[in-house]
Amino acid sequence: MSETPPSSTPIDDAASGLAARLQRSVVAVISEGGAGSGTAWRDGQTIVTNHHVAQHDDVRVVGSDGREYDGHVIARHVDHDLAVIHVPAANFEPIEAGDALAVSAGSALFAVGNPWGQRGAVTAGVALVRPAKDEFLRADIQLAPGNSGGPLADGHGRVLGINSMISGGMALAVPAYLVHQVLADAPGPAIPWVEGDTVVV
Repeated sequence: MSETPPSSTPIDDAASGLAARLQRSVVAVISEGGAGSGTAWRDGQTIVTNHHVAQHDDVRVVGSDGREYDGHVIARHVDHDLAVIHVPAANFEPIEAGDALAVSAGSALFAVGNPWGQRGAVTAGVALVRPAKDEFLRADIQLAPGNSGGPLADGHGRVLGINSMISGGMALAVPAYLVHQVLADAPGPAIPWVEGDTVVV
């Protein structure tokens, strides 16, 4: 007699709900010479991604429902590897921003993006250390090409950073407060780039 498969646990249900909520706020960003992810921020028409994803000012943005829009880069900060895209015809669901500096080592974190063209893929892991001011967030999370520009979120679904690269197997994300600086057009200090086995995703 076959056994009845176990039902989902409260943890499964909570994680699935969190993932679905984050996926609605993650888009694909397609520009000349590359593609990656983007994160709906602040309102339904603002997308934050990496500079290396949107190096050209005119881009295409694809929502989680598959609809495509024309977008235009309205601000960028090369040192922070950030670009801000305005999509006037869209009404995306923005993610609430959290406090990146409040992260502790071992905190559960989630990354959402489009690695290898797989839309809305979710990976999970933990923060490796408490970040210092003006440093990348570092997490034990698997990223791949296409994850760049997607959110690194906490267990409450708040975006703490924008995934940017992999170094030594660690995911590195630009902290959310630097996104606010770029949105406010404040120059701010540059993040120190990691040398060695660094892979831009």
